[in-house]
Amino acid sequence: MSDLKYDFNGISHLYSITDDNSEWEVKLDEKISNFVNKDELPFTVVFSNSITNHKVWECELNPNTWVKFRAYQIDVKVFNKKNEFIFGENYRINKHYDLIEQCLLLNLKKLNLKKGLIAGAGDGTYGEWTSIVKNNLCDLVLIEPDPLSYTKLKDNFNNKDITFINCGVNTQDGKCTFWIAPHGNVSSLMKSNCLSYDISESDLKEIEIQTYSINNLISKYKVDWIRLDTEGMDCNIINSITNENLAQLKYIQYEHINVTSNDKILTNLFLEKNNFSVFMVGIDMVAIKNELIEK
Repeated sequence: MSDLKYDFNGISHLYSITDDNSEWEVKLDEKISNFVNKDELPFTVVFSNSITNHKVWECELNPNTWVKFRAYQIDVKVFNKKNEFIFGENYRINKHYDLIEQCLLLNLKKLNLKKGLIAGAGDGTYGEWTSIVKNNLCDLVLIEPDPLSYTKLKDNFNNKDITFINCGVNTQDGKCTFWIAPHGNVSSLMKSNCLSYDISESDLKEIEIQTYSINNLISKYKVDWIRLDTEGMDCNIINSITNENLAQLKYIQYEHINVTSNDKILTNLFLEKNNFSVFMVGIDMVAIKNELIEK
């Protein structure tokens, strides 16, 4: 008997939900009204943050229409007019691959990391570390200097056993000027860093904040890993870490796109001198204690 030939591509899908580089697309076929009651249409497509479950955006979808939405760490759910769930798909790290998130989660387990410090946590709706909070994988100290973002951060994770600190991280304790940018999560202790994003100086808001040295924070909270996103301050902070605190740390991650090449070189040499191997993962540098790396 010869093999039967059939073009499955010719069959219409009543609905589809696909993603490409964090851009979701939801489609309804024109014939779907033959399979659902008229009072169920239009459907509502809801895009929600996968960490906080807060709705980011929604829209109505009728037969023979489609919608696209681009965002990171997003769940998609479709409901009928009676608010009954029809179909959807959740963000999954293994499918929507983010290398720095994979790197952090893998090393969290392999290095047996117990407590981490996140400097520049934002409002908690994004970041490779957020799945650690969601799944209670590790004790965390979350630090955010922007008062508005800090309030949202606490609201988003108010049911989690986390240490929250509304401050900046610096090379020493003190009071510092903090420049709040109007958008883009690029607020910084460094005014020049904000201006490098084509933000007008008149659009910056100037406030005074408390800062704590990275050494005091590492010592006080007994963390064994740190992740820095301090908009240009990362290298200065890392180079100020004492030998005693470096010996306590197993994993260091910092954002390198807002620092000079010379600062990156000096920082990586400093880490290598202190028994770390350094790797570049996209916009981040990752340093792992040498004796913990598989040979």
